[in-house]
Amino acid sequence: MMLTSNLHSTFYILHSTIMKSLQGIPAVGGVGIGPLVIYRRANLNGANAPFAAGKSESERLADAIVAASEELHALAARVRSEIGDEQAAIFAAQAMIAADPSLHDSAAQLIAGGSDAPSAIKAAGEEYAVLLAGLDDPYLSERAADVRDVAGRIERILRGQRENLPTLTQPAILLADDLTPSETATLDPKMVLGIGLAEGGLTSHVVVVARSKSIAVVVGLGQLPADEEASAILDGDGGRLILAPDAATLAAYQQRQQAAAATQQRQRGLREQPAVSRDGVRVRLVGNVGSVADAVGLAEYGAEGIGLLRTEFLFLEHEPTEDEQAAIYRKIFAAVPGEIVVRTMDLGGDKPPPYIDFGNEANPFLGWRGLRVGLERRDMLLTQLRAMLKAAAGRKLGIMFPMVSTVEEWQAALAMVKEAQQAVGKEQPSELQVGIMVEVPAAAMMADALAAECDFFSIGSNDLTQYVMAADRGNAHVASLYSAAQPAVLRMIARTVEAAHAAGKWVGICGEAGGDPQLTTLWLGLGIDELSMAAPRIPTVKEAILSHSAADCRELAAKALACATLADVMKLL
Repeated sequence: MMLTSNLHSTFYILHSTIMKSLQGIPAVGGVGIGPLVIYRRANLNGANAPFAAGKSESERLADAIVAASEELHALAARVRSEIGDEQAAIFAAQAMIAADPSLHDSAAQLIAGGSDAPSAIKAAGEEYAVLLAGLDDPYLSERAADVRDVAGRIERILRGQRENLPTLTQPAILLADDLTPSETATLDPKMVLGIGLAEGGLTSHVVVVARSKSIAVVVGLGQLPADEEASAILDGDGGRLILAPDAATLAAYQQRQQAAAATQQRQRGLREQPAVSRDGVRVRLVGNVGSVADAVGLAEYGAEGIGLLRTEFLFLEHEPTEDEQAAIYRKIFAAVPGEIVVRTMDLGGDKPPPYIDFGNEANPFLGWRGLRVGLERRDMLLTQLRAMLKAAAGRKLGIMFPMVSTVEEWQAALAMVKEAQQAVGKEQPSELQVGIMVEVPAAAMMADALAAECDFFSIGSNDLTQYVMAADRGNAHVASLYSAAQPAVLRMIARTVEAAHAAGKWVGICGEAGGDPQLTTLWLGLGIDELSMAAPRIPTVKEAILSHSAADCRELAAKALACATLADVMKLL
């Protein structure tokens, strides 16, 4: 009896401990400490407000769709001004979902069968979302949330309701089963200390928007607690939600926050200092930019310029004119005094604009994308090149082409640059360099031939890793293969650097790995000349360079290149 009682007590203690700490998946790093607020979405069933009163259900639906589209375009404009173009594109895409005839037709058929408009759009949206969620492609399956968001918006308009996010009277951690991208866009980062979601995925647009607001996020928590708490901790780095923490745990996380603040303060003092190793080797640290807002924020982190200006945000809603592009480029160039490297439109793959028919590609990442699109749509690429050249008049500019696989493609692209230069006349950059992104293994293998003709290489580590390892970067089943520290990827990068330097050309890294401080010593050792990354990562990478000797890093890199496994490389690091 005593044994049974002890076991029962032990189980109760363990159960209580588990219930106080929920484990999820870390999505956006950071720590939030404060009260817990749980958002429980209101049930819209039942209410049927007289939106567009006096009209048929089909007419009410059509009017609500127009209203939803207008709201989404307004939200896109707001997000563009407050956060950036890349995030605004999420809601521009949602506006296109709202205008999708297939969604309308499905809802219209349900109305014809006797359903009211709100119920019809809810059911049609759910059918569409379930179809997407069942796809093998993680990126497409995550878009189910966008479809539900759009259908929910239309339904709320029809029922005369609006989003019922709680009004926070003090900073708090927000918990929910899930959030829509549009709900996340309305959150005030000063009031939301962190977000914990029972569901959600790492590639969801909720995560994208929250990251841009610097809000810590944990997804996949499972069942949420029944009650709100006066005190909780959301650990965005470890993927944990700690409820009613004890004094020791609370103190430990407060120390983490203080240490992070101290690190930020120390790194701010290095803002004007160049990234030079202890034995005098300098590495340029520049930013990846996808909007005017991104460019304006570079100086805060000590960026020396732009190493990758993504231009796709200009093409996602409509095909921009030469003047429209030039105006945006001028704003971005004016915000950055240093070096600027612009990537031509990298359309296709996961970025197919609605006005270009990409057909039904079984493998879009291996299909018609990047420079391949530009070489067929010469009018679009020439327009973009002319806009870039005009906007950069009188200053140094780098242009690079994505998805180059052959020397012939490079030569065709360079010929188009020369054609654009002739077209713009005297309105030219003071110095122009033209290079390529090395992201296809074929380009790395042909690096010596390409280096003889290019001005520079910029290694797109995301796609290069994906293609070398045949591992979809969004597929959790092959996540263990997807690492830029894989020996095969390191050897591709080393080969590229060697070819570039032999031809007297510089080489950079502009993929995610370029901003990974754990890999910085490898890049320094391999002789990378430039690292381009999300601006907030620059201070940490700079500290890593300042604290190491390039000679020591060269020894480390040589050992890494001799490794046979990823585990061996990571042990070295």
